[in-house]
Amino acid sequence: MAKEEKYYEQLADANTDRLRALLKELPGFCMEYFRSLKNDTEPRTRLEYAKAQDKEEFKKLQDIVADAFAPHSFTMGDVFNFGNLNLPKE
Repeated sequence: MAKEEKYYEQLADANTDRLRALLKELPGFCMEYFRSLKNDTEPRTRLEYAKAQDKEEFKKLQDIVADAFAPHSFTMGDVFNFGNLNLPKE
């Protein structure tokens, strides 16, 4: 006999599905942001966060990030200027 899913589990699954649908409308990096909240929040909380976010602000932020990390923004000279980072050994 299959174990019946509890109401709160059904609700969490439904909210997760709604969040996934909403994330399709947001820039790609938003998925990583909401994934980072997964262990600390309930699906309903994440869904409300996504609803509350201004999509235009996300798009502006995406443009800023894309410009800052565009492949043309670094030259080989920039790479050589980093030099030896002298990272501590563990």
